[in-house]
Amino acid sequence: MSRTFNVLFLVVALTLLASVTFAEDKWTDENNQSFRVLKLQETSQTPAETLSCWDFESGWDGWWADNGVWEVGHPDSVVVAHSGNNCGGTVLNNNYPDHVDSRLVSPGINLPNVGSDEALRLRFWHWFKLGGYYDKGQIQISVDSAGWRPWVTISGDYGGPGTCAGRSSVWSAAEVEISKYAGKRVRIGFYLWQDDFWQSIDWGWYVDDVCIIRSQAAISAPVCWDFEDGWGDWWVDNGAWEIGHPDSIPTPHSGALCGGTVLNGNYPDHMRSRLVSPAVELPTIDLNEDINLRFWHWFRLAGYGDKGQVQISIDSAGIWKPWVTISSDDYTGISSAWTPVAVDVSEYAARRIRIGFYLWQDDFWQGIEWGWYIDSTTFECPAPEITVLLSPPNNTTGPANDTFYWHSSFRATSYQIQIAYDSMFASLLYDSSNILDTTCYLIGLDTTIWWRVRGENVCGYGPWSNKGAYTDVEEPSDLQNSVPGDFALKQNYPNPFNPQTKIEYTLPKETQVKIAIYNLLGQRVRTLVNERQTAGHKEILWDGKDEKGNDVASGTYFYQLKTGEFSQTKKMVLIR
Repeated sequence: MSRTFNVLFLVVALTLLASVTFAEDKWTDENNQSFRVLKLQETSQTPAETLSCWDFESGWDGWWADNGVWEVGHPDSVVVAHSGNNCGGTVLNNNYPDHVDSRLVSPGINLPNVGSDEALRLRFWHWFKLGGYYDKGQIQISVDSAGWRPWVTISGDYGGPGTCAGRSSVWSAAEVEISKYAGKRVRIGFYLWQDDFWQSIDWGWYVDDVCIIRSQAAISAPVCWDFEDGWGDWWVDNGAWEIGHPDSIPTPHSGALCGGTVLNGNYPDHMRSRLVSPAVELPTIDLNEDINLRFWHWFRLAGYGDKGQVQISIDSAGIWKPWVTISSDDYTGISSAWTPVAVDVSEYAARRIRIGFYLWQDDFWQGIEWGWYIDSTTFECPAPEITVLLSPPNNTTGPANDTFYWHSSFRATSYQIQIAYDSMFASLLYDSSNILDTTCYLIGLDTTIWWRVRGENVCGYGPWSNKGAYTDVEEPSDLQNSVPGDFALKQNYPNPFNPQTKIEYTLPKETQVKIAIYNLLGQRVRTLVNERQTAGHKEILWDGKDEKGNDVASGTYFYQLKTGEFSQTKKMVLIR
Protein backbone atom coordinates (compact mmCIF):
# COMPACT_ATOMS: atom_id res chain seq x y z
CA MET A 1 0.00 0.00 0.00
CA SER A 2 1.41 3.38 -0.96
CA ARG A 3 2.08 5.99 1.64
CA THR A 4 0.68 8.75 -0.55
CA PHE A 5 -1.47 10.41 1.99
CA ASN A 6 -2.43 13.45 3.93
CA VAL A 7 -1.76 12.12 7.37
CA LEU A 8 -5.05 12.89 9.06
CA PHE A 9 -4.10 11.65 12.48
CA LEU A 10 -0.70 13.32 12.53
CA VAL A 11 -1.94 16.64 11.25
CA VAL A 12 -4.84 16.75 13.70
CA ALA A 13 -2.75 15.62 16.65
CA LEU A 14 0.18 17.91 16.00
CA THR A 15 -2.00 20.88 15.18
CA LEU A 16 -3.69 20.50 18.53
CA LEU A 17 -0.41 20.05 20.34
CA ALA A 18 1.39 22.86 18.53
CA SER A 19 -1.17 25.59 19.09
CA VAL A 20 -1.83 24.73 22.73
CA THR A 21 -4.51 27.38 22.97
CA PHE A 22 -6.67 25.17 25.18
CA ALA A 23 -9.64 27.53 25.28
CA GLU A 24 -12.00 25.97 27.86
CA ASP A 25 -9.41 23.20 28.32
CA LYS A 26 -9.69 21.02 31.40
CA TRP A 27 -7.44 18.79 33.41
CA THR A 28 -8.11 16.29 36.19
CA ASP A 29 -6.25 16.07 39.51
CA GLU A 30 -5.46 13.01 41.58
CA ASN A 31 -8.92 13.23 43.17
CA ASN A 32 -10.55 13.09 39.72
CA GLN A 33 -11.67 16.71 40.09
CA SER A 34 -11.80 18.66 36.81
CA PHE A 35 -10.45 22.17 36.32
CA ARG A 36 -10.39 24.55 33.41
CA VAL A 37 -6.79 25.49 33.36
CA LEU A 38 -4.56 27.30 30.99
CA LYS A 39 -4.69 29.12 27.70
CA LEU A 40 -1.23 29.68 26.28
CA GLN A 41 -1.20 32.38 23.64
CA GLU A 42 1.60 30.97 21.55
CA THR A 43 4.14 28.20 21.64
CA SER A 44 7.14 27.21 19.57
CA GLN A 45 8.72 23.89 18.61
CA THR A 46 5.85 22.61 16.50
CA PRO A 47 6.60 18.92 15.86
CA ALA A 48 7.20 18.02 12.23
CA GLU A 49 4.12 17.07 10.19
CA THR A 50 4.43 14.76 7.21
CA LEU A 51 1.91 16.24 4.78
CA SER A 52 2.42 13.89 1.83
CA CYS A 53 4.72 10.93 1.24
CA TRP A 54 5.42 8.50 -1.61
CA ASP A 55 7.22 5.15 -1.18
CA PHE A 56 6.35 3.76 -4.67
CA GLU A 57 5.05 0.49 -3.21
CA SER A 58 1.91 0.89 -5.35
CA GLY A 59 3.90 1.69 -8.48
CA TRP A 60 3.95 5.04 -10.22
CA ASP A 61 1.07 6.46 -8.12
CA GLY A 62 0.70 9.64 -10.19
CA TRP A 63 4.42 10.15 -10.87
CA TRP A 64 5.68 10.21 -14.44
CA ALA A 65 8.90 10.55 -16.46
CA ASP A 66 9.73 13.59 -18.56
CA ASN A 67 11.88 12.31 -21.45
CA GLY A 68 12.13 8.65 -20.47
CA VAL A 69 14.81 6.63 -18.62
CA TRP A 70 13.21 6.69 -15.15
CA GLU A 71 11.42 3.59 -13.90
CA VAL A 72 9.45 2.72 -10.76
CA GLY A 73 9.78 -0.80 -9.42
CA HIS A 74 12.22 -3.23 -7.83
CA PRO A 75 15.90 -2.75 -8.77
CA ASP A 76 17.62 -5.80 -10.26
CA SER A 77 21.23 -4.84 -9.53
CA VAL A 78 23.25 -3.84 -6.46
CA VAL A 79 20.66 -1.44 -5.10
CA VAL A 80 17.76 -2.46 -2.90
CA ALA A 81 14.97 -0.01 -2.16
CA HIS A 82 15.37 2.14 0.93
CA SER A 83 12.07 0.82 2.30
CA GLY A 84 9.78 -1.90 1.03
CA ASN A 85 10.42 -3.41 -2.40
CA ASN A 86 10.08 -0.50 -4.84
CA CYS A 87 11.73 2.82 -5.57
CA GLY A 88 12.20 5.18 -8.47
CA GLY A 89 15.39 4.88 -10.49
CA THR A 90 17.17 5.56 -13.76
CA VAL A 91 16.85 2.16 -15.47
CA LEU A 92 16.34 -0.34 -12.66
CA ASN A 93 18.24 -3.24 -14.23
CA ASN A 94 21.11 -1.46 -15.96
CA ASN A 95 23.06 1.77 -16.40
CA TYR A 96 21.39 4.94 -17.54
CA PRO A 97 22.11 5.67 -21.24
CA ASP A 98 24.30 8.32 -22.82
CA HIS A 99 22.90 11.79 -23.41
CA VAL A 100 20.37 11.49 -20.56
CA ASP A 101 18.28 14.61 -20.06
CA SER A 102 15.39 13.22 -18.04
CA ARG A 103 13.20 14.09 -15.08
CA LEU A 104 11.10 12.03 -12.65
CA VAL A 105 8.05 14.20 -11.99
CA SER A 106 5.69 14.16 -9.02
CA PRO A 107 1.93 14.69 -9.17
CA GLY A 108 0.71 18.21 -8.50
CA ILE A 109 1.10 19.09 -4.80
CA ASN A 110 -0.92 21.79 -3.04
CA LEU A 111 1.50 23.26 -0.52
CA PRO A 112 -0.09 24.84 2.56
CA ASN A 113 0.62 28.31 3.82
CA VAL A 114 3.06 28.48 6.73
CA GLY A 115 3.66 30.92 9.54
CA SER A 116 6.79 33.03 9.94
CA ASP A 117 8.19 30.47 12.40
CA GLU A 118 7.44 27.45 10.20
CA ALA A 119 9.19 25.83 7.25
CA LEU A 120 8.23 23.50 4.40
CA ARG A 121 10.80 20.85 3.51
CA LEU A 122 11.14 18.32 0.73
CA ARG A 123 12.81 15.29 2.30
CA PHE A 124 13.74 12.10 0.45
CA TRP A 125 16.19 9.21 0.44
CA HIS A 126 18.48 8.51 -2.49
CA TRP A 127 21.38 6.35 -3.67
CA PHE A 128 23.52 7.27 -6.62
CA LYS A 129 26.59 6.50 -8.71
CA LEU A 130 26.91 9.13 -11.41
CA GLY A 131 29.61 8.65 -14.03
CA GLY A 132 31.45 11.10 -16.26
CA TYR A 133 33.01 14.38 -15.23
CA TYR A 134 29.78 16.35 -15.46
CA ASP A 135 26.92 13.91 -14.90
CA LYS A 136 24.68 15.43 -12.28
CA GLY A 137 21.36 15.17 -10.53
CA GLN A 138 19.30 18.13 -9.42
CA ILE A 139 16.09 18.77 -7.52
CA GLN A 140 13.76 21.03 -9.48
CA ILE A 141 10.36 22.59 -8.99
CA SER A 142 7.61 23.84 -11.29
CA VAL A 143 4.79 26.14 -10.12
CA ASP A 144 1.24 26.14 -11.43
CA SER A 145 0.46 29.75 -12.29
CA ALA A 146 -2.24 29.75 -14.97
CA GLY A 147 -0.30 26.79 -16.36
CA TRP A 148 2.89 25.04 -15.30
CA ARG A 149 5.89 27.36 -15.27
CA PRO A 150 9.41 26.35 -16.43
CA TRP A 151 11.43 24.14 -14.12
CA VAL A 152 13.68 25.87 -11.57
CA THR A 153 16.60 24.12 -9.88
CA ILE A 154 16.33 24.38 -6.10
CA SER A 155 19.24 22.16 -5.00
CA GLY A 156 22.21 23.88 -6.59
CA ASP A 157 24.38 22.89 -9.56
CA TYR A 158 27.36 20.53 -9.93
CA GLY A 159 29.69 20.97 -6.98
CA GLY A 160 27.16 23.18 -5.16
CA PRO A 161 24.93 22.40 -2.17
CA GLY A 162 22.46 19.61 -2.90
CA THR A 163 23.97 18.47 -6.21
CA CYS A 164 24.09 14.68 -6.51
CA ALA A 165 27.44 14.14 -8.23
CA GLY A 166 29.87 11.25 -7.83
CA ARG A 167 29.02 8.23 -5.72
CA SER A 168 26.98 7.93 -2.56
CA SER A 169 27.55 4.19 -1.91
CA VAL A 170 24.69 4.19 0.64
CA TRP A 171 21.11 5.39 0.96
CA SER A 172 21.11 8.80 2.63
CA ALA A 173 18.47 11.33 3.63
CA ALA A 174 18.43 14.55 1.62
CA GLU A 175 16.45 17.72 2.09
CA VAL A 176 15.56 20.94 0.30
CA GLU A 177 13.63 23.78 1.91
CA ILE A 178 10.64 24.86 -0.20
CA SER A 179 9.05 27.42 2.14
CA LYS A 180 9.12 30.12 -0.53
CA TYR A 181 6.54 28.08 -2.47
CA ALA A 182 4.07 27.87 0.43
CA GLY A 183 0.46 28.29 -0.66
CA LYS A 184 1.25 27.30 -4.27
CA ARG A 185 0.55 24.23 -6.37
CA VAL A 186 3.85 22.65 -7.42
CA ARG A 187 5.48 19.65 -9.01
CA ILE A 188 8.82 18.25 -7.83
CA GLY A 189 11.31 16.97 -10.40
CA PHE A 190 14.36 14.73 -9.98
CA TYR A 191 16.48 15.76 -12.94
CA LEU A 192 19.43 13.74 -14.31
CA TRP A 193 21.81 15.11 -16.93
CA GLN A 194 24.56 13.02 -18.58
CA ASP A 195 27.59 14.38 -20.43
CA ASP A 196 28.41 11.36 -22.66
CA PHE A 197 31.89 10.89 -21.22
CA TRP A 198 32.11 7.45 -19.57
CA GLN A 199 30.32 5.08 -17.26
CA SER A 200 31.03 1.87 -15.41
CA ILE A 201 28.60 -0.79 -14.26
CA ASP A 202 25.71 -0.26 -11.87
CA TRP A 203 25.49 3.50 -12.35
CA GLY A 204 22.24 5.29 -11.61
CA TRP A 205 20.18 7.54 -9.35
CA TYR A 206 17.57 5.91 -7.12
CA VAL A 207 14.92 7.77 -5.10
CA ASP A 208 12.59 6.55 -2.35
CA ASP A 209 10.34 7.81 0.48
CA VAL A 210 9.77 11.29 -0.93
CA CYS A 211 7.94 13.45 1.62
CA ILE A 212 6.66 16.98 2.09
CA ILE A 213 7.13 18.07 5.70
CA ARG A 214 5.98 21.11 7.66
CA SER A 215 8.05 21.87 10.73
CA GLN A 216 9.33 24.55 13.03
CA ALA A 217 11.66 26.89 11.15
CA ALA A 218 14.42 26.54 13.76
CA ILE A 219 15.13 24.78 17.02
CA SER A 220 15.33 27.19 19.94
CA ALA A 221 15.06 24.81 22.90
CA PRO A 222 18.13 23.08 24.40
CA VAL A 223 19.70 20.64 21.96
CA CYS A 224 22.24 17.86 22.15
CA TRP A 225 22.43 15.39 19.31
CA ASP A 226 23.73 11.94 20.21
CA PHE A 227 21.92 10.27 17.26
CA GLU A 228 20.41 7.60 19.53
CA ASP A 229 17.02 8.30 17.94
CA GLY A 230 18.41 8.06 14.41
CA TRP A 231 18.37 10.79 11.80
CA GLY A 232 15.86 13.14 13.40
CA ASP A 233 15.96 16.26 11.20
CA TRP A 234 19.57 15.78 10.12
CA TRP A 235 20.19 15.15 6.44
CA VAL A 236 22.99 14.72 3.90
CA ASP A 237 24.06 17.05 1.13
CA ASN A 238 25.43 14.81 -1.66
CA GLY A 239 25.28 11.35 -0.11
CA ALA A 240 27.82 9.08 1.66
CA TRP A 241 26.99 9.98 5.29
CA GLU A 242 24.96 7.57 7.41
CA ILE A 243 23.58 7.56 10.95
CA GLY A 244 23.63 4.26 12.80
CA HIS A 245 25.99 1.78 14.41
CA PRO A 246 29.37 1.29 12.71
CA ASP A 247 30.05 -2.28 11.62
CA SER A 248 33.79 -2.00 12.21
CA ILE A 249 35.82 0.56 14.11
CA PRO A 250 35.16 2.89 15.80
CA THR A 251 32.46 2.28 18.38
CA PRO A 252 30.34 5.43 18.95
CA HIS A 253 31.57 7.92 21.50
CA SER A 254 28.34 7.54 23.50
CA GLY A 255 25.45 5.13 23.22
CA ALA A 256 25.05 2.85 20.22
CA LEU A 257 24.76 5.27 17.27
CA CYS A 258 26.72 8.05 15.62
CA GLY A 259 27.02 9.81 12.27
CA GLY A 260 29.67 8.60 9.85
CA THR A 261 30.81 8.41 6.25
CA VAL A 262 29.65 4.91 5.23
CA LEU A 263 29.32 2.98 8.47
CA ASN A 264 30.30 -0.41 7.05
CA GLY A 265 33.12 0.52 4.69
CA ASN A 266 35.29 3.25 3.22
CA TYR A 267 33.96 6.55 1.97
CA PRO A 268 33.82 6.62 -1.86
CA ASP A 269 36.10 8.32 -4.37
CA HIS A 270 35.26 11.82 -5.56
CA MET A 271 33.42 12.50 -2.30
CA ARG A 272 32.13 16.03 -1.71
CA SER A 273 29.55 15.43 0.99
CA ARG A 274 28.12 17.26 3.97
CA LEU A 275 26.20 16.04 7.04
CA VAL A 276 23.76 18.86 7.78
CA SER A 277 22.10 19.73 11.08
CA PRO A 278 18.55 20.99 11.54
CA ALA A 279 18.15 24.76 11.57
CA VAL A 280 19.06 26.22 14.97
CA GLU A 281 18.26 29.65 16.38
CA LEU A 282 21.25 30.82 18.42
CA PRO A 283 20.56 33.07 21.42
CA THR A 284 21.62 36.67 21.94
CA ILE A 285 24.80 37.15 23.99
CA ASP A 286 26.78 39.98 25.58
CA LEU A 287 30.04 41.19 24.08
CA ASN A 288 32.10 39.27 26.64
CA GLU A 289 30.20 35.98 26.15
CA ASP A 290 30.80 33.11 23.75
CA ILE A 291 28.84 30.41 21.94
CA ASN A 292 30.75 27.28 21.02
CA LEU A 293 29.75 24.36 18.84
CA ARG A 294 31.08 21.30 20.62
CA PHE A 295 31.27 17.76 19.26
CA TRP A 296 33.30 14.55 19.42
CA HIS A 297 34.87 12.98 16.35
CA TRP A 298 37.05 10.10 15.16
CA PHE A 299 38.67 10.05 11.73
CA ARG A 300 41.00 8.28 9.37
CA LEU A 301 41.30 10.34 6.20
CA ALA A 302 43.36 8.95 3.34
CA GLY A 303 45.17 10.56 0.44
CA TYR A 304 47.22 13.73 0.28
CA GLY A 305 44.23 16.04 0.07
CA ASP A 306 41.34 14.34 1.89
CA LYS A 307 40.02 16.63 4.62
CA GLY A 308 37.13 17.35 6.93
CA GLN A 309 35.79 20.80 7.75
CA VAL A 310 33.10 22.28 9.99
CA GLN A 311 30.94 24.72 8.03
CA ILE A 312 28.01 27.02 8.69
CA SER A 313 25.15 28.40 6.59
CA ILE A 314 23.03 31.40 7.64
CA ASP A 315 19.38 32.04 6.94
CA SER A 316 19.05 35.52 5.46
CA ALA A 317 15.42 36.53 4.92
CA GLY A 318 14.41 32.96 4.16
CA ILE A 319 17.39 32.25 1.86
CA TRP A 320 20.20 30.01 3.03
CA LYS A 321 23.55 31.61 2.26
CA PRO A 322 26.54 29.65 0.86
CA TRP A 323 28.45 27.45 3.28
CA VAL A 324 31.40 29.03 5.10
CA THR A 325 34.19 27.02 6.76
CA ILE A 326 34.45 27.91 10.47
CA SER A 327 36.87 25.28 11.78
CA SER A 328 40.29 26.85 12.29
CA ASP A 329 42.08 23.94 10.59
CA ASP A 330 41.21 21.10 8.26
CA TYR A 331 40.92 17.67 9.83
CA THR A 332 43.40 15.41 8.03
CA GLY A 333 45.28 12.18 8.59
CA ILE A 334 44.42 9.77 11.39
CA SER A 335 43.07 10.54 14.87
CA SER A 336 42.78 6.90 16.14
CA ALA A 337 40.70 8.06 19.14
CA TRP A 338 37.52 10.02 19.88
CA THR A 339 38.44 13.61 20.72
CA PRO A 340 36.34 16.68 21.62
CA VAL A 341 36.29 19.79 19.45
CA ALA A 342 35.03 23.31 20.19
CA VAL A 343 34.36 25.78 17.36
CA ASP A 344 33.51 29.41 18.19
CA VAL A 345 30.23 30.53 16.56
CA SER A 346 29.74 33.68 18.67
CA GLU A 347 29.60 35.95 15.64
CA TYR A 348 26.40 34.16 14.58
CA ALA A 349 24.52 34.89 17.82
CA ALA A 350 20.81 35.64 17.37
CA ARG A 351 20.95 34.12 13.86
CA ARG A 352 19.25 31.10 12.36
CA ILE A 353 22.00 28.72 11.24
CA ARG A 354 22.80 25.22 10.06
CA ILE A 355 25.97 23.30 10.85
CA GLY A 356 27.64 21.14 8.21
CA PHE A 357 30.33 18.47 8.58
CA TYR A 358 31.97 18.53 5.16
CA LEU A 359 34.29 15.80 3.82
CA TRP A 360 36.32 16.32 0.66
CA GLN A 361 38.10 13.42 -1.10
CA ASP A 362 40.86 13.91 -3.66
CA ASP A 363 40.56 10.56 -5.51
CA PHE A 364 44.11 9.51 -4.63
CA TRP A 365 43.93 6.31 -2.53
CA GLN A 366 42.32 4.78 0.52
CA GLY A 367 43.07 2.00 2.97
CA ILE A 368 40.65 -0.06 4.96
CA GLU A 369 38.19 1.35 7.51
CA TRP A 370 38.66 4.97 6.56
CA GLY A 371 36.05 7.56 7.51
CA TRP A 372 34.93 10.53 9.62
CA TYR A 373 32.57 9.85 12.54
CA ILE A 374 30.63 12.46 14.55
CA ASP A 375 28.83 12.13 17.91
CA SER A 376 27.52 14.13 20.91
CA THR A 377 27.05 17.45 19.10
CA THR A 378 25.77 20.42 21.10
CA PHE A 379 26.17 24.14 21.73
CA GLU A 380 27.79 25.70 24.78
CA CYS A 381 26.70 29.21 25.67
CA PRO A 382 25.25 31.22 28.57
CA ALA A 383 21.84 30.14 29.79
CA PRO A 384 19.03 32.72 30.09
CA GLU A 385 18.95 34.99 33.12
CA ILE A 386 16.40 34.51 35.88
CA THR A 387 12.80 35.28 34.94
CA VAL A 388 10.85 37.80 37.01
CA LEU A 389 7.11 37.21 37.58
CA LEU A 390 4.94 40.28 37.11
CA SER A 391 1.28 39.53 37.69
CA PRO A 392 -0.62 38.51 39.71
CA PRO A 393 1.43 39.49 42.77
CA ASN A 394 2.42 36.73 45.13
CA ASN A 395 -0.13 35.55 47.71
CA THR A 396 -3.11 37.24 46.11
CA THR A 397 -6.69 36.19 45.43
CA GLY A 398 -8.68 37.04 42.34
CA PRO A 399 -11.54 36.08 40.05
CA ALA A 400 -11.37 33.61 37.19
CA ASN A 401 -9.70 34.55 33.87
CA ASP A 402 -6.89 36.57 35.45
CA THR A 403 -3.91 37.07 33.17
CA PHE A 404 -0.45 35.92 34.19
CA TYR A 405 2.59 37.92 33.02
CA TRP A 406 6.33 37.66 33.41
CA HIS A 407 9.31 39.73 32.26
CA SER A 408 11.21 38.55 29.21
CA SER A 409 14.59 37.08 30.18
CA PHE A 410 17.83 38.09 28.53
CA ARG A 411 19.06 35.34 26.18
CA ALA A 412 15.77 33.40 26.42
CA THR A 413 14.24 32.35 23.11
CA SER A 414 11.30 30.58 24.79
CA TYR A 415 9.97 29.73 28.25
CA GLN A 416 8.85 26.87 30.44
CA ILE A 417 5.97 27.34 32.89
CA GLN A 418 4.89 25.03 35.69
CA ILE A 419 1.66 25.24 37.70
CA ALA A 420 1.26 23.04 40.77
CA TYR A 421 -1.04 22.34 43.69
CA ASP A 422 1.85 22.60 46.16
CA SER A 423 4.74 24.98 46.77
CA MET A 424 7.31 22.20 46.16
CA PHE A 425 5.87 21.52 42.66
CA ALA A 426 5.57 17.84 43.47
CA SER A 427 1.97 17.67 42.23
CA LEU A 428 2.04 19.40 38.85
CA LEU A 429 -1.18 20.61 37.31
CA TYR A 430 0.50 21.87 34.14
CA ASP A 431 4.03 21.79 32.71
CA SER A 432 4.76 23.26 29.29
CA SER A 433 8.01 24.18 27.54
CA ASN A 434 8.87 26.17 24.41
CA ILE A 435 6.41 29.02 25.03
CA LEU A 436 7.17 32.05 22.88
CA ASP A 437 4.96 34.54 24.66
CA THR A 438 5.33 35.98 28.18
CA THR A 439 1.62 35.74 28.93
CA CYS A 440 -0.85 33.03 29.85
CA TYR A 441 -4.41 32.91 31.11
CA LEU A 442 -5.74 31.07 34.13
CA ILE A 443 -9.37 30.02 33.82
CA GLY A 444 -11.62 29.06 36.70
CA LEU A 445 -9.45 26.92 38.97
CA ASP A 446 -11.29 27.88 42.15
CA THR A 447 -8.29 26.73 44.17
CA THR A 448 -4.82 27.85 45.27
CA ILE A 449 -1.97 27.17 42.89
CA TRP A 450 1.76 27.90 42.72
CA TRP A 451 3.45 28.90 39.51
CA ARG A 452 6.97 29.55 38.23
CA VAL A 453 8.69 30.30 34.91
CA ARG A 454 12.19 29.92 33.50
CA GLY A 455 13.79 30.92 30.21
CA GLU A 456 15.31 28.47 27.76
CA ASN A 457 17.54 28.68 24.71
CA VAL A 458 19.49 26.32 22.49
CA CYS A 459 22.12 25.86 25.20
CA GLY A 460 19.88 25.12 28.17
CA TYR A 461 17.52 26.44 30.83
CA GLY A 462 17.91 29.46 33.03
CA PRO A 463 17.12 29.43 36.77
CA TRP A 464 13.51 29.20 37.91
CA SER A 465 11.79 32.42 38.88
CA ASN A 466 10.66 32.95 42.44
CA LYS A 467 7.46 30.99 42.89
CA GLY A 468 4.16 32.81 43.01
CA ALA A 469 1.04 31.73 44.92
CA TYR A 470 -2.42 32.63 43.68
CA THR A 471 -5.92 31.68 44.75
CA ASP A 472 -8.47 31.73 41.97
CA VAL A 473 -12.08 32.25 42.99
CA GLU A 474 -14.71 31.15 40.50
CA GLU A 475 -18.21 32.46 41.00
CA PRO A 476 -20.74 29.69 41.67
CA SER A 477 -22.94 28.65 38.76
CA ASP A 478 -26.34 27.00 38.61
CA LEU A 479 -25.53 25.61 35.15
CA GLN A 480 -25.94 22.00 36.22
CA ASN A 481 -29.44 22.72 37.52
CA SER A 482 -30.63 24.55 34.41
CA VAL A 483 -32.38 22.96 31.44
CA PRO A 484 -30.57 23.63 28.16
CA GLY A 485 -32.48 24.90 25.18
CA ASP A 486 -30.82 22.73 22.53
CA PHE A 487 -29.04 19.46 21.94
CA ALA A 488 -25.25 19.97 21.92
CA LEU A 489 -22.07 17.91 21.97
CA LYS A 490 -19.09 19.78 23.41
CA GLN A 491 -15.42 19.32 22.65
CA ASN A 492 -13.83 16.75 24.93
CA TYR A 493 -11.24 17.92 27.42
CA PRO A 494 -8.40 17.63 27.79
CA ASN A 495 -7.60 17.18 24.11
CA PRO A 496 -5.13 15.68 23.27
CA PHE A 497 -5.44 13.43 26.32
CA ASN A 498 -3.85 10.55 28.20
CA PRO A 499 -5.19 8.40 29.73
CA GLN A 500 -8.76 9.73 30.02
CA THR A 501 -10.94 12.56 28.76
CA LYS A 502 -14.34 14.01 29.58
CA ILE A 503 -17.19 14.41 27.08
CA GLU A 504 -19.97 16.87 27.92
CA TYR A 505 -23.34 17.16 26.16
CA THR A 506 -26.73 18.76 26.71
CA LEU A 507 -30.26 17.37 26.32
CA PRO A 508 -33.22 19.79 26.18
CA LYS A 509 -35.64 16.97 26.93
CA GLU A 510 -35.82 13.35 27.98
CA THR A 511 -34.74 11.06 25.13
CA GLN A 512 -32.89 7.89 24.16
CA VAL A 513 -29.16 8.67 24.05
CA LYS A 514 -26.25 6.81 22.46
CA ILE A 515 -22.63 7.97 22.68
CA ALA A 516 -20.02 5.85 20.87
CA ILE A 517 -16.30 6.07 20.01
CA TYR A 518 -15.04 5.27 16.49
CA ASN A 519 -11.58 4.95 14.93
CA LEU A 520 -10.39 6.45 11.64
CA LEU A 521 -11.76 3.45 9.73
CA GLY A 522 -15.24 4.07 11.07
CA GLN A 523 -15.13 0.99 13.29
CA ARG A 524 -16.89 1.31 16.64
CA VAL A 525 -14.36 1.10 19.46
CA ARG A 526 -16.57 1.62 22.51
CA THR A 527 -20.16 2.49 23.39
CA LEU A 528 -20.17 4.82 26.39
CA VAL A 529 -23.90 5.52 26.72
CA ASN A 530 -26.93 3.63 25.39
CA GLU A 531 -29.94 4.48 27.54
CA ARG A 532 -32.81 6.88 28.05
CA GLN A 533 -31.78 10.04 29.89
CA THR A 534 -33.58 13.05 31.35
CA ALA A 535 -33.00 16.63 30.18
CA GLY A 536 -29.96 18.49 31.48
CA HIS A 537 -26.22 18.98 31.26
CA LYS A 538 -24.45 15.61 31.08
CA GLU A 539 -20.91 14.31 31.08
CA ILE A 540 -19.16 10.99 30.60
CA LEU A 541 -15.49 9.90 30.88
CA TRP A 542 -13.67 7.76 28.34
CA ASP A 543 -10.62 5.98 29.70
CA GLY A 544 -9.02 5.15 26.32
CA LYS A 545 -10.14 1.52 26.39
CA ASP A 546 -12.20 -0.56 23.97
CA GLU A 547 -15.23 -2.73 24.74
CA LYS A 548 -12.97 -5.53 26.04
CA GLY A 549 -11.10 -3.24 28.41
CA ASN A 550 -7.93 -3.10 26.31
CA ASP A 551 -6.00 0.13 25.90
CA VAL A 552 -6.44 1.51 22.37
CA ALA A 553 -3.50 2.86 20.40
CA SER A 554 -2.54 6.51 20.12
CA GLY A 555 -4.37 8.23 17.31
CA THR A 556 -7.38 10.24 16.22
CA TYR A 557 -10.81 9.03 17.30
CA PHE A 558 -14.35 10.27 16.74
CA TYR A 559 -17.08 10.45 19.36
CA GLN A 560 -20.73 10.68 18.32
CA LEU A 561 -23.90 11.74 20.16
CA LYS A 562 -27.10 10.28 18.68
CA THR A 563 -30.65 10.78 19.85
CA GLY A 564 -33.93 10.19 18.06
CA GLU A 565 -33.74 13.60 16.38
CA PHE A 566 -30.14 14.79 16.75
CA SER A 567 -26.68 13.55 15.75
CA GLN A 568 -23.28 15.21 16.08
CA THR A 569 -19.69 13.95 15.79
CA LYS A 570 -16.40 15.45 16.98
CA LYS A 571 -12.72 14.48 16.85
CA MET A 572 -10.31 13.84 19.69
CA VAL A 573 -6.69 12.73 19.92
CA LEU A 574 -5.21 10.16 22.28
CA ILE A 575 -1.45 10.38 22.75
CA ARG A 576 0.17 7.78 24.98
